[in-house]
Amino acid sequence: SNILSRLPVKTLLRFRCVCKSWLSLISAPDFIRTHLLNSTHSTHHHHLILSEVPLSNHVYRPFIEIEGPCEYLRLPSCSLYSLLNDHESEAIELDYPMKETDRFTYVVGSCNGLICLACFDTSTFLWNPSTRKSRRLPNLEDDHTVFGFAYDESNDEFKVFAFIANSGRDLNELVYYKASVYGSKSDCWRMIENLTFGEVSEPGTLANGAINWVAKKDSDNYIVSLDIETEMYREIMLPQDKKDLDSLSLHTLDKKLCVVCYIGNTHADFWIMNEY
Repeated sequence: SNILSRLPVKTLLRFRCVCKSWLSLISAPDFIRTHLLNSTHSTHHHHLILSEVPLSNHVYRPFIEIEGPCEYLRLPSCSLYSLLNDHESEAIELDYPMKETDRFTYVVGSCNGLICLACFDTSTFLWNPSTRKSRRLPNLEDDHTVFGFAYDESNDEFKVFAFIANSGRDLNELVYYKASVYGSKSDCWRMIENLTFGEVSEPGTLANGAINWVAKKDSDNYIVSLDIETEMYREIMLPQDKKDLDSLSLHTLDKKLCVVCYIGNTHADFWIMNEY
């Protein structure tokens, strides 16, 4: 068990065919958690997946008029270990659910080896690129939806959060008024809280046990933070005089929330939140 838990996923998938006892061992939840823990402490089996998106801003998807065939999302993947150690690394394009369709698929986020994919028609998937298995989530009826994806360690389940906006057609008047969450155990959506804030950027950024978005209201920006475990949200102010900038994005750096402020086409400021 100790040896197997340190092997790459592709090898384990083949080893399930050795005998019934190995199949039972490799499929056990405790073994899967141990394997995940070992993988997080080693970069030898990690892969970098690049997201080549045909459209830049998913907030505007209800307003896009689709004419003719659409470009589809491309996900080339290569070994992270090879890149970090200056080895030659071949990039392999991954097949994913809904590939080569006219639904504008994009990546919501990744967590613990799973990737959340969403389409402009609000169909959503949880996809494991290692096993090539996927699960389609129940549909949401609302068009104006932005998502966030995370793993709730306290409840041992994956969660997909959805912010749902009003049904108006004016981009300048988008107001997000409710949030829903999907749990991998219950396999259903449920309402969690009534919200009132302006336009939300996508995708949500996972940091410090919460999913974070940049929200904009009355020409000012701030951060909306939704706790994964409690499913409660709060507002966080942006650093200094950055609340009125248009080009803002959230990222994580060394597991800390990072705000990137783009200044024209030549400069960017990085703000790292040391105390969340």
